Amino acid sequence: MSYAVAAHSDPTRFAERARPVLLENEALHCLALGIIDVLIRNPSRFAVAQLLTLEGAERAVGVAWRTPPHPLGLSRMPDAAADALADHVAAAEAIPGVAGPRPSVDRFCDRYLSRRGGSVRRAIAQRIHRLDRVTAEPRAPGTWRAANAADEAHLVGWSRRFLVDCGLPVDEAEIAHGVRSETERGCRVYWEHGGGPVSMAGFGGRTPSGIRISWVYTPPDLRGRGYASALVAALSERLLSDGRRCCFLYTDLANPTSNRIYQRIGYEPVGDAAYYQLAE
Repeated sequence: MSYAVAAHSDPTRFAERARPVLLENEALHCLALGIIDVLIRNPSRFAVAQLLTLEGAERAVGVAWRTPPHPLGLSRMPDAAADALADHVAAAEAIPGVAGPRPSVDRFCDRYLSRRGGSVRRAIAQRIHRLDRVTAEPRAPGTWRAANAADEAHLVGWSRRFLVDCGLPVDEAEIAHGVRSETERGCRVYWEHGGGPVSMAGFGGRTPSGIRISWVYTPPDLRGRGYASALVAALSERLLSDGRRCCFLYTDLANPTSNRIYQRIGYEPVGDAAYYQLAE
């Protein structure tokens, strides 16, 4: 079967086509659903948004988007649709990377590189998790609080270090813009102990049932003390008590310690994803 790539300039129209596909597996597509929510509720968050659906005979079968400088994101889709998307993107312009559920992201990446050339500079294997209830609350000294405007410079520094640790691209303007937007909405939080912050987390990207936790970072000299575990557990509990049915979380499979910690809290794996940095 052949598939057509449709571009959308209206986020609302894009959402109408994309959501039925994404809600077939809400947890696996929490990132895409969250991006759609941000595009509609906070349109100034991204200066540019490239929005694509993969159209079959009667309905969309896949979704892709890019909010520069971020990589292309994509949903799970049939192999032939991933091929059509890769041909479309490769014919237009070089992209810095691609991320999404496996095996669709692998299929896209192979096809894109065969069409345009280049190589994978870095590959990050990820796992997507869902939590419906906190099953254990790790104990660590301290308390959590929402970050505010006075914390922005500190949050920018920790966000930069988080991206470097993850092997992700660092864009100073994008970091500052994101921190400002998230602190204004109360979406960055700290775990504090000994008079200052010892760990950080963020949340956002609402889906019909849940919300995604991200930006979990503890400085190297403070790791191994349970601060991040306590913060993620407390934040997850608060988000559930505020009316969310579930929380989502991405982990790096190269860090088995964090994967074990989050699963003890109650996060259960729902699928694997990957992020590929590309080089021309």
